[in-house]
Amino acid sequence: MRCEKGGNIIDDNARNYPICKEEHLPMPLRKPGGKPFREKVCASIRMILERFFAYLNRLHFVKFIRYQYEEKHIVTLIFNTFPIFLFLAFGILLIIFSICIGIASVFSGGSFCYGDEVIYCKDIFNGIGSGIVCFLCAFAILLLKNHQLNSGQKTLRKILGAYEIEREEHIDQYKVPTERIIDMARSEGMKLPETINIYLFNSEYPQIYAIGMNTIILSTGMDNIKEDMFEAMVRTELYKIEHMYPDYMLLIYEGSFVVLAISFFVLLFTGITMKYGDHRKRLFGLSESEEAAYYHYLTIAVAIIWIGLMYKLFMRGVKKDILKADQYVASCGFGEVQCLYIDNFRQQDFRGELLQIGYPSPDERIAALQAAGVNYYRV
Repeated sequence: MRCEKGGNIIDDNARNYPICKEEHLPMPLRKPGGKPFREKVCASIRMILERFFAYLNRLHFVKFIRYQYEEKHIVTLIFNTFPIFLFLAFGILLIIFSICIGIASVFSGGSFCYGDEVIYCKDIFNGIGSGIVCFLCAFAILLLKNHQLNSGQKTLRKILGAYEIEREEHIDQYKVPTERIIDMARSEGMKLPETINIYLFNSEYPQIYAIGMNTIILSTGMDNIKEDMFEAMVRTELYKIEHMYPDYMLLIYEGSFVVLAISFFVLLFTGITMKYGDHRKRLFGLSESEEAAYYHYLTIAVAIIWIGLMYKLFMRGVKKDILKADQYVASCGFGEVQCLYIDNFRQQDFRGELLQIGYPSPDERIAALQAAGVNYYRV
């Protein structure tokens, strides 16, 4: 190591280090070949954000929302994203307001008066913290809705008594033909999940239903119908999965259940307060029991309006979706077979009565197919 004129320490076995000319010591700005601290922090933040958004894109609920946006289903979009965007907007407003307060307090000597209240520069951190909490609440709601889609189909499958296909004869009779039709639909360009789970339930009636983002249940009675009718029924449910109709129904079911559960506890609490609360007049001339009465009846009204709105959306959505699925099956060359099934297998068990709520009548479905050019006449 030697010192050269110009203020550099020369080492034959190392790189040149810029030094302080007065003390002849290496300057601690960066290590040889290293990056500045600011660049490292920015790269780390960029990597975290990329991984976060990649994780969001893998969530099925995010795919569902993106599809609703592309199809311009505005009502469905607002219904499923309103609480998420409400928390996001509130969090952004809190952070912006807190930053403005912090800037104002800095220019006014560390504090300033807002009405009768003195606001200090340190209050900026309270507002930013509250905004971050709002962001976390929005993210928690998003994860909860995604969990509803994952757990909802499992719960519904158990309620309907569907079980895994394990016996060899059942695999050959039900699972293999269904998977063959799924592979055929994929080869034709249908966008389906990578994995579609197939389950079986005991019923003498030929029935098949998509009950979630990647679950199909079919009855043992499907073995009693012809191959072309089997394919037409499977394609109907695959069309629903591709357009995420079962997800929409699960979100309405579980969303309504959550509203009813919350309403129950609110009514229970306000009912007890109405009877045993303080009857002395308080602020605005109302007693504790009178306030509880207002909240009690307001909760009943909100719950009735909410359930009525959900029922309206549900019935409207189901009818439109089934008619579209019938049109798709007809475009695949199974229009007459679809009419034959609709016309001759009207009787269903409790599963059909539950899962076919909102379906258009058989005559309406057949009339729509005939109007689309299907040559079907009942003899």
